Amino acid sequence: MNKLIIAFFSCLFLLSGVNSFAAELNCNFIIKNDATNTPEENFKKAYCHIERNDLNLANVYLERIGNKLPELQDNILYYKSLYLKESGNKGRAKRFLKRIIKNYSTSSIKENSNKLLAEIYVDEGNFDLAETIYRQLINEATSKWTKAKHLKSLGEIYELKNSRNEAFSIYKEIWTNYSNVSFANYIFEFARKNGLVFVPDKNDYLKRANFFYERSVWQNARIEFEKSPQTKEVLTKMGVCDYKLRRYSKAIDVLSKVKSAESVYWIANATKRIGYEFEAAKMLSSIHKIYPGSEFASLGLFEAAKIYEDENRTSKAINFYKELAAKYPTSEKGSEGAWNLGWLYYHKQKNYSNALSVFSNHSFPEDSFDSDSFKYWKAKTLEKLGRKTDAYLIFKQLAASKNITYHSFLSRLKTGYKVAKPEGINITSTNVFPGILAKKKVDTLLQMGIYEIALDEASFLESISTNLDEDLYIASIHYRVGNYYSSIKSANENRSHVTSYLSYPKGFSTYVDLYSQKYNLDKLLVYSLIREESRFDERAVSSSNARGLMQLIPVTARETARKVGVYRFSLDKLFIPKTNVEMGCYYLRFVLDRFSENIPIALAGYNAGPTRAAEWYEAMGSLPFDEFIEEIPFRETEFYVKRIIRSYGAYQTIYGDK
Repeated sequence: MNKLIIAFFSCLFLLSGVNSFAAELNCNFIIKNDATNTPEENFKKAYCHIERNDLNLANVYLERIGNKLPELQDNILYYKSLYLKESGNKGRAKRFLKRIIKNYSTSSIKENSNKLLAEIYVDEGNFDLAETIYRQLINEATSKWTKAKHLKSLGEIYELKNSRNEAFSIYKEIWTNYSNVSFANYIFEFARKNGLVFVPDKNDYLKRANFFYERSVWQNARIEFEKSPQTKEVLTKMGVCDYKLRRYSKAIDVLSKVKSAESVYWIANATKRIGYEFEAAKMLSSIHKIYPGSEFASLGLFEAAKIYEDENRTSKAINFYKELAAKYPTSEKGSEGAWNLGWLYYHKQKNYSNALSVFSNHSFPEDSFDSDSFKYWKAKTLEKLGRKTDAYLIFKQLAASKNITYHSFLSRLKTGYKVAKPEGINITSTNVFPGILAKKKVDTLLQMGIYEIALDEASFLESISTNLDEDLYIASIHYRVGNYYSSIKSANENRSHVTSYLSYPKGFSTYVDLYSQKYNLDKLLVYSLIREESRFDERAVSSSNARGLMQLIPVTARETARKVGVYRFSLDKLFIPKTNVEMGCYYLRFVLDRFSENIPIALAGYNAGPTRAAEWYEAMGSLPFDEFIEEIPFRETEFYVKRIIRSYGAYQTIYGDK
C-alpha cells in the first residue's frame, strides 16, 4: 500500500491533529453568533439563511463575499439567483444561471441551476426554451427517479402550451416505465380533465409488470402480468410471483402450462413448500437430465442434494453432491456443493479421510471466502486425523492474513496469532485530484461543516476517480460526515489492510458506549451487530419491517420499549439512534443472558428469535461453536452469525486495546 494512502488515513483516523475538520454546521449557533467577518463565516451565514428560506438576509451575506471564495462561486451565484428571481430581477438571475451552466459544467449545482432557469422561462411564458432545458436534463439524468421528475416537469410545460397530445405521451411514458413514482397515475387525472381516454394495451402492462418484477414488488407485478400477452416468459414470471407471494398451489398450476427448466425448478420449490420434499427432490434432480445445458441444471442437483441432507438421507445427498461436482464443477453452486460434500463426510459420517480429500482438492482465488473455508475445514479435518502440526500451519496461515475474515478470526482464536493494526505517518493528502476545483471545494465545505454540498461534489469526484488513492479519499469524506454506509461500501470495493477503519467504523459511539456500559455488553460486539444489521444507516428498513440501526422488528420493539421505559412508543421512534441503540442493547443482553453468554447462539436468537435458537441449542449445543454455526438450519441466520463474528474479529483487531 503506498505511503499516500497510509498517511492520509493516519491523519483522519489516528487523530494526529493534522488536516482536521470542523464539526457539522449548527445553523442556530451560526445565525446567532456575531463571528469574525471572514468570507467563510459570511458563506455559512448565507447558507443557513438559505436553509431557512430567508433569501433577503442570505443575499446580504453573499454580497459581502464578492470573489473571495473562488471555489464556491458557483453556489454563490446560484443562491444570488434564488434571491433575484424572488425579488423580481429575473434578467440578472438568468445571467448568473447561464454563467454557472457555461463555466461550472461539473458543479453539483448545475442541475438545480438549469431547473431554476427553466422555471424563470416558464414564468416568462418562454415554454420552448424551458422545454429544451428539461429535455437536456432528461438525457443527463443518472437515476430513474430523477428522470421521472424531469419528465413530469416537461409534461407540465406541454400542459401550459396546451399541447395535450405531447403531455399525454409524456404521462403515459411515466405510467409505463416509472411505475413506482408517486405521480405515475397522474395520466388518469390528466385524461379525465381533458376529455381523453387512456386505455393501456397489453405491451404497456408488460412494461409495468417487468418494472415491478425487477424490483421484487411481486403483488403489483402479478396484477400487471395478468393483463400482459400470455407468453411462456410471462406465465413463468406469473408463477414465480405466486411462489414469492406464498401461493404455492396456484404457482404450480400456472407453471405447469410451461415446459422449461425454469418452470420445473419453481414447481419443485413450490412442491417442497407444501410438504412434499422428496417429490420436489426428484423433480429438481431431473432437470440436469432433461435440460443439461440450463443454468437450472446444477442448481437443481444442488437443491435436491440439500433436501436429502436436511432430511438426514446422507448417502443420497452425497451421491447428488458428487454428481454435481463431476458434471458442473465450475457452476455457481459447484464450490458450495463440494464444501457440503466435505462437511457430510466430516460431520455426519466422521469419514475424515474422505473429508480431507474433498477439502484439499479444490482451488479458489486466494483470500476468497471459499478458499478460506476449504482451508479452515481442511485444518480441522487434519486435527481429527491426529496431524496437529499440519493443521496448525494452515490455521497460522489463515490467521496471518491481513484481510479480516470469518475464518481468519477463528484461526486467530485457535492460534493466538495477532496482526498489527494499520499504521502510518502524518502527512497530507494533497496529491489526490490535482488541479480539480471540486476537490478544493469539498475540502473548504468540510472545513466549514457544510456536509450536504460536500457530498454532492464528492459524487462528481467519484465519477472521475482514476486510482485507489482517490477512491479512498472519497470514502473518507463519507466517513467524516457520518455516512458510514457509503464509506463501508467503498472500503469493501477497495479491500486492503489500510481500509479497515473505513470498513469498520465506530459510528454513533456516544450511544454505543453509553448503553454497552449500561447493559454490560462488549461495545465492539455492539458495533459489529450494527454494522451487519444496518451499515450504520439509522433509517434502514428491512423486508420484515425491522427498523433502525439495530434492526428491531415491531413485535420485539414494542415489548422492549416497555421494559426500557420508552413511553408512547411508535415505530418511528426506532429511527432515533439513541432510542434504537438502547433498545437493541437491552435485547442483545436479554438473548446473551438466556443463552449463558454464548455469543453465536445469542446472535442466532437475535436474528431468528430466541424460541428457535433455544431449539437449536437444545439439539446441537454440545457441538464446538464453529460446527454449531455450520449446522444452523436457517441459511440466512448462519450467514448472519458468520458476518457478525467476522466483524467482531475486525473490531477487536482494530480497536481491541483502546
